Amino acid sequence: MPTYRRELATAAQRKKKVYSQPTIVLGAKVGAKLRQHERWGSDKWIEKYSCRTFVEGFFGAFQSRDGEGVRRGWIRVVGLTAIALMTALAMVHYNLRIVRKWAQKNDYQSDDILLQRDPKIEGHEVVPVDESPHGAIDPPLAA
Repeated sequence: MPTYRRELATAAQRKKKVYSQPTIVLGAKVGAKLRQHERWGSDKWIEKYSCRTFVEGFFGAFQSRDGEGVRRGWIRVVGLTAIALMTALAMVHYNLRIVRKWAQKNDYQSDDILLQRDPKIEGHEVVPVDESPHGAIDPPLAA
């Protein structure tokens, strides 16, 4: 009969007999590649893991709905090539958005076409009423 590691229990736990399953103790070598080498919060740890801040920030902005919205089911194409192409275009859009945001924040003025405001991308395009797409919103015609 297994002892269920009762030597680690307090006297109250032994009296109540709370053990119903054996305890599994994993050695230090199990999952060693997933452990951090430096102590959390130390200077070496901060130096090593501070690089992740920018990468995690990119992935957060890349996947958010306010940004590019890249997530499962964000496009309806099939095939590795098509998905890679759409992801590359989303990265280009992300880079353009970040550069324009930086230029606006730092009041950077340039004649570069990439830094000019694009009303179509920003959603400020005004469509005149007479140019609305007829047919889709018109009432059906009598036969």
